[in-house]
Amino acid sequence: MLLDEKIVWFDWTNYSWRWDLSKARTSKYTSNVAESLLDKLETLPLATLNLLQCMACLGDSSPAEILAVAAQIEEHTVHSLFVHAKRTGLVRWNASEYSFLHDRIRAVTYNSLVREQRHKEMHVNVGKRLAERLPKQRELLFAAANQINLGAELIDDGDERLRYARLNLDAAIHAKKSADYRAAIMYLQAAAFLLRNVKDSTIAGVIEFHRAECEFATAELADAEARLERLWSSDIDLVLKSSVARLRTALYTMQGKHGVALDSGLSYLAQLGIAVPREPSDEDVARDSAKLIQYIDNAGLESDTQQRATANPLWASTIDLLGYLITPEIFGNNENLVHSLVLTTALMAVDRGYCSAASYAFVHAAAILAFRFGDAKRGLYLGEKALQLSPNDGIDRLAARVRVCFGALVVPWTSPVRSAQRYLKDAVKVARDSCDFTFAVYSHRNLISNLLFVGAPLEEVMRATEEAVDYARSAGFKVVVDALLAQLMVVSTLRGTYGHAFESRGLESDWSESLLHGVACTSTGAFAFWVHRLRICVLFRDWESALEAERKAKELSGASLGHIEAADLPYYGALCRAAAFFRATEAGGRDAHLCALQDHHNYIQLLARSCPDNFADRAALVSAELARVQGRIGEAQLLYEEAIELARKQDFVHNEAIALEAAANFYSAQNLSVVAETLLRDARYAYLNWGAEAKAQEIGARVTRIIGLDRAKPTPDMGKMHLDTRAVITASQALSSEIVLPRLLEVLIGNVLEHAGAQRCAVALNRMGDVRIEAEARAALDGPIYVIESRPLQEVDFARGIFMTVARTRRRILLDDASRFGEFAQDREVTQRGLRSVLCMPLLKQSELVGILYVENNLISGAFTEERTTLLEVLASQAAISLENARLYADTIQSDSMREAAEQALRESREELARVASLTTMGQLVASITHEVSQPLVSIASSSGAALRFLKRDEPDFVEVEEALKRIQFDSTRAHDVVQSLRSLVKRSAPSFAAFDLDDAVDEVLLVTRSQLEKHAICLDMSAISGACVVWGDRVQIQQVILNLVINAIEAMHDIADRERRLCIAGSSVDGHVKLVIEDTGVGIEEGAADYIFAPFVTTKSHGMGMGLPICRSIVLAHAGRLSVEPSSPYGTRFEVRLPEPGGRTFTKSESGI
Repeated sequence: MLLDEKIVWFDWTNYSWRWDLSKARTSKYTSNVAESLLDKLETLPLATLNLLQCMACLGDSSPAEILAVAAQIEEHTVHSLFVHAKRTGLVRWNASEYSFLHDRIRAVTYNSLVREQRHKEMHVNVGKRLAERLPKQRELLFAAANQINLGAELIDDGDERLRYARLNLDAAIHAKKSADYRAAIMYLQAAAFLLRNVKDSTIAGVIEFHRAECEFATAELADAEARLERLWSSDIDLVLKSSVARLRTALYTMQGKHGVALDSGLSYLAQLGIAVPREPSDEDVARDSAKLIQYIDNAGLESDTQQRATANPLWASTIDLLGYLITPEIFGNNENLVHSLVLTTALMAVDRGYCSAASYAFVHAAAILAFRFGDAKRGLYLGEKALQLSPNDGIDRLAARVRVCFGALVVPWTSPVRSAQRYLKDAVKVARDSCDFTFAVYSHRNLISNLLFVGAPLEEVMRATEEAVDYARSAGFKVVVDALLAQLMVVSTLRGTYGHAFESRGLESDWSESLLHGVACTSTGAFAFWVHRLRICVLFRDWESALEAERKAKELSGASLGHIEAADLPYYGALCRAAAFFRATEAGGRDAHLCALQDHHNYIQLLARSCPDNFADRAALVSAELARVQGRIGEAQLLYEEAIELARKQDFVHNEAIALEAAANFYSAQNLSVVAETLLRDARYAYLNWGAEAKAQEIGARVTRIIGLDRAKPTPDMGKMHLDTRAVITASQALSSEIVLPRLLEVLIGNVLEHAGAQRCAVALNRMGDVRIEAEARAALDGPIYVIESRPLQEVDFARGIFMTVARTRRRILLDDASRFGEFAQDREVTQRGLRSVLCMPLLKQSELVGILYVENNLISGAFTEERTTLLEVLASQAAISLENARLYADTIQSDSMREAAEQALRESREELARVASLTTMGQLVASITHEVSQPLVSIASSSGAALRFLKRDEPDFVEVEEALKRIQFDSTRAHDVVQSLRSLVKRSAPSFAAFDLDDAVDEVLLVTRSQLEKHAICLDMSAISGACVVWGDRVQIQQVILNLVINAIEAMHDIADRERRLCIAGSSVDGHVKLVIEDTGVGIEEGAADYIFAPFVTTKSHGMGMGLPICRSIVLAHAGRLSVEPSSPYGTRFEVRLPEPGGRTFTKSESGI
């Protein structure tokens, strides 16, 4: 406007803006932006303004199609009406939608409705129009609900209020499926508002139920419980009541009220005439399992899930409820009740049809068959069928639960136990993503149980356990929190970090009170706690506590319910009983221990026969212990060897360590101390490999005691010196076990401070003549204070003169009273600090100065006796070796890191070069690609014009219109295929290896190059391709190779005029790999060129870089394949690419031509 009235103008002579202030002051324009925009709106035609207001109700932007529906006009009218709005700078077209040019424009437009009090009416009208397009256009669901809700109070008609309440319920259910529970609650609140004056509504209870489910999912448990209680006592139909009962069961389970959960569910089932006894007998469970086995053997599980799905919603919800009742009883100590619930649910699903809980019941039934009845074959069959059922439509709500139960309860008794981890990890992710807190925590717990059972590195197990504990505590799942803390107890105890692990989380010493004496004292978690306690007591040789833990765990064995800890009880229980047998002083006591040992032995033998991969090593060790107890020495010796070998075979490093330690005890009892000492050392290394530092330290102390007792009988006057000697030997072993420099320095100065009688000690290291303090420790009342930090000597208050003298002379300096006597009595730093006892010695390795050890004691003179000094020199010699090794290790790690970084940079450079080469190749195909895309576009334009003409006839010819539309559809698909092929060839992404059909990949490349082939009159022969050829690799990279070879072939035949230009592409499967041949009739290659043609920067083209074929070969080699070339006869070139099939053999370097 300012430009139009010449108030502001551009001076082209001076290239600057000019303005007329006097005219501006007298003009009618205002500085208020809103008023200026209102002026613009007033200039719009009424229809355009109305459309603009509709768009303001919808948001900042909207597609033209949606605007047309909202304003009840045709889509082309939208574009016409917005021509003026675009010119005045109010809206803009962004290829797919219209949007306001600025958020202030939308605000002013919407406020124009508010001033006239028409905004709510506009929202309702827009919402109704959008709702009319449902259900055909489901994407409008949320938009329609949102618009209705912004003016809901204007809707008076009861039928309309009910209709739009259902609309909001539908939106809430869709939001729940996307785990957007907050949005779902908002829609449910809106639905309840719309129903406030509607009587006899059948959906009010459904709305309340979904509201409770959302509150449960967002951990608003008190609100959910209150809402469910109101629903439970209200008059609702049986189907909804079943769902309420199911959710109440889950809620009470989450709160740890397992008895309440069970009572609530069973009381409702009784109303339906389904009686589940509270105390079923063994015979009841055996009878139900026999029925299920009979069904499996006679009929099997129906493969057609849809055919077997129950059509009765009441029975579906009832089976769901039975499935949910399984969970609370898992945490109880009533094995028969859990198994009865499981089998009742499974048999009901078999009889009445599958539903959501059927697969969940089947997987639990599979665990019962495998664990309780030892029927691994049928158990695995039923478990696998449960997995097949759970992902299907309509039966997927409990998919995460089925996977975790299969991994936790079926696999350990039927298959190699490590295979369960993928199911457990998937279940953790799915349950957390879907906000299924109960089973997210439960999945965490079972994953950690699996990691402990297979002997995974304890550092990894520690991380997983700490994450699980924190997640479970945030979710408020008390019972499983206790079970997880029991796992944290065993891991941290073995690593020697128990105090830190619990104190850092603010946990008191009585954290296990609930498992010992509280509401969870009979739960699965309590059973696991006592089994973990038994494991710790056995490993650390606390036999009395081990017997108590074994007794407690056996009392709770009914709560094990097939969890993997059930296999730890007979294993560690047998080791405990064997040790107790030899410690018993009375015959009766020995008989009791032998009987218990035999029971454990018999049970673990059953497990080993059912699944030897998981239990054979354990069975062998328990058999060895039994043979030892019964005096069968020769047999015991062979069984110990077998146990060690089987543990190594399955990579159960913890079981190997336990077997080695048990064998050492056996040989020690036979007075074969050398063999025992060797086995103990091997056990210590195995424990260290596992990550059980505290247990390794205990083994090391025992080795030291054995050496001391067997090899040194000290006289009374030498007792103190030998005591110190043993301490230094222990310290030396500790040093030899460390390789990481900071940890090694801490161990070194800690041991020196403890055993040398020093107040302060330090270690300086020599790095190419530069001596720097690397570690320092001071004695304090609360324990040593460590400083592990590299500092120059001048920054530390030590006597530098002493350090430099030792560094120069490489001899020790021992001062009994440094500030009064000796060569350093006048040293300023010595006198200022009043130093008394000082010992400074070089750390030498092959006469080379590695570092300097410094200790001081300013409380007494002569603190460092000659005996202590001699022993410290022994320690210093070990320290010098360990420090040098640590330095070399650190250098190696740094070198490896630099090498890996360089290799990564090289790989990235190669990938980028390959991409550049690919883009260069694609650049050569621009004309071809343009032709391939423009041809269908021209056809589309022609067909659309014909369709319009047929429609405009007095009597429209719909047959011809249909044919034209089919041609448009075909041509658009063709253009899309060309573009997609082009995108896949040039996109930049990380390599992604997978199985793919090589023929399809070739077809996509030829689609892009077809015009080039036609342009050069090249005949394409693909007759030699034999069926589908599936390879393993990165599809995009392999297509880049094929594209490069095809372009090379086209260019090689460019100047051929005396013979047919033919490109032959053949593919076949040979000996575990796929062979692709690309052969042309071009100029060929010279004799011997195959030896150097793949070298970088070698080219036969005037315009080539010489990088295409080297890149092709590097890609093929990275796929463990082979790329070769040879002249064709009588002319041309033949390239052969060989790639591995999925699971096929790969080529060695020599076979690949490297």
